Amino acid sequence: MVVADVNGDGNGDLLLASGSLQVLLSNGDGSFAPGQAYSSGISALAVADINRDGKNDVVVTGTSTRVFLGNGDGSFQPPREIGPGDGPVTVQDINGDGNLDVVVGGTRVVVVLGNENGTFQAPLDIGPGNGPIAVQDMNGDGKIDIFSCCNNSLAAVWIGNGDGTFQEPRYSHTDGTSFALADANLDGNTDLLAVSPGSVEVSLGIGDGSFQLAQTYPTGGVQAFSIAATDLNGDGKPDLVVGNKCDGSARCDSGIIAVLLGNGDGTFKSPVGYSSPTFDPRVMLLADVTGDGWPDVLVAECARHGLCINRKTGASTTGPGRIGVLVNNRNGTLQAAQLYGSGGRGIESIAVGDVSGDGRPDLIAGNGCPRGSGCEGPPNIGVLLHTGVLYTVTTISSSMNPSIAGQPVSFTATVSAHGSPTGIVRFKDGNHVLGEIPLTASMATLTTDQLTIGEHSITAFFVGDWPWEKTRASMIQVVTGP
Repeated sequence: MVVADVNGDGNGDLLLASGSLQVLLSNGDGSFAPGQAYSSGISALAVADINRDGKNDVVVTGTSTRVFLGNGDGSFQPPREIGPGDGPVTVQDINGDGNLDVVVGGTRVVVVLGNENGTFQAPLDIGPGNGPIAVQDMNGDGKIDIFSCCNNSLAAVWIGNGDGTFQEPRYSHTDGTSFALADANLDGNTDLLAVSPGSVEVSLGIGDGSFQLAQTYPTGGVQAFSIAATDLNGDGKPDLVVGNKCDGSARCDSGIIAVLLGNGDGTFKSPVGYSSPTFDPRVMLLADVTGDGWPDVLVAECARHGLCINRKTGASTTGPGRIGVLVNNRNGTLQAAQLYGSGGRGIESIAVGDVSGDGRPDLIAGNGCPRGSGCEGPPNIGVLLHTGVLYTVTTISSSMNPSIAGQPVSFTATVSAHGSPTGIVRFKDGNHVLGEIPLTASMATLTTDQLTIGEHSITAFFVGDWPWEKTRASMIQVVTGP
């Protein structure tokens, strides 16, 4: 499930790979027009502007790899087959020519180089697939490589030559079932961070596409199912977030989200667990849902009937369709989970995007069914519209400090946010209002020559339009005699 604007109205539309390509155009209020289905035999998709005409296109895989060029109004041209492909798909410029290329995982890893006009060259099969793929520079040479993991206890790296061709794969052992990639020791090489049901594996990259023997850490819970790497506390060091199905109790009443803070040298602190009171969780996503630019953690209850186990009875069932949202405190800790209904049961996927056009991130759930412990009825989509404020941070600076009495001094307030905040900034000298300046391009500047000799407490109050948070910043301005 992907949220992307495919008709140019500024609202996020929904695209699903569910046997066919399903396109649901947003009405701008959180609801969607009836879905339009394209083609069949589709299991994965990616959205990008393939032919650089300013309109989003779609690349799909399943029975083959196909490209749907967008018309810009939410409809698409008939698909063009560009090669084989039955697994996950990534669209990226891998040979540096400015054209988007396609990399497909699955049974085989296939590379299809793009031409300037949106057409493609003959596909290049570079070897057997090992599971999900990542397309990035693995060894710090500035060239795109391909990584695949973790089928058959193997991780594979294809080192790129920079021209769209690749060297023979290098294989490393891993017991992981889910992986993340990050430079955990800040040496310029990408490291493998994998999780198995019982441990976290940290395998440092050597720089040639292979990895050192893994160092293991506890997962912070039981039956780990997902791992992600991100900087949770802003110290520039990758941290780990691990999703566990069980808290370790006999009845397994709750999932556990564990945080392992990184030391920046390839080692991690002991896990700190946070309860995720969702039923047999299977899906974890990191996304900014507060609008403060920091990643939060979302965890969803189990997937469709037959895959989820009631710990009390041992029977297969579906959960009641809840999503836990753990907000990042921006210091490496998480707030307690807030639970939201998904509008269905057996959540299979979750996504975050603005589907109502108000600039706030909404939450979309792909439910296996609308009701029933046996998951009765067809799949549905649940939309949770964001109703809170968007976080802002205000800072203030002076054009000169100290300044001389009678000399003009300019104070500039900068309002940082994930987006483009609007509103006014009220400047005050103590309790005296110096003036109000509209925010323009996240900045507001006030100039005054009325400051007397002494110290002045200057405050900038950002009074944001809804939904922007009201914030302030202060400084001491020193004024001396002429």
